[in-house]
Amino acid sequence: MDDLRRKGALPLDFTKWDHCVREKGITSKNVQDVIKLYSHEPTIDKALETFHKGLTILNADSGSVVTLARSFKRHYQQVSFERSLRQISTNKTVSEAVNTILDQPDSEAIINAGLNTFLNAVLRIIPEEKKNDFPDPQILKTAIIYEFSKQF
Repeated sequence: MDDLRRKGALPLDFTKWDHCVREKGITSKNVQDVIKLYSHEPTIDKALETFHKGLTILNADSGSVVTLARSFKRHYQQVSFERSLRQISTNKTVSEAVNTILDQPDSEAIINAGLNTFLNAVLRIIPEEKKNDFPDPQILKTAIIYEFSKQF
């Protein structure tokens, strides 16, 4: 709430919300609905669907799917809202590494071997300094899977 109030990004008056919530004028659900309405990125649903398609192709187990889906949302927001040259370069490197694996004659065998085999094959190609550009290894894996998913 404080960020929205400080930025003044929305045309609504957020200064009285704390009072309204205390006095039961509106509920916290109403507040969350308005925040979601103005901050939700509609294309993330389509991107998440594409991401899940890639996980299905790579035969990911259900435990991995939940964890990777959470990481995907963080990765997608980072890619969507941070358009620095470093971020663009890193994404290009990941995309090129995925394409290198897919262009190999045994790419079908690597894909059919499962998620971990595919990720390890791509991770071997990505330079160490580009791997360090990601905040954690889970988001790097998510970026790889998303680049793979966009191929199909």
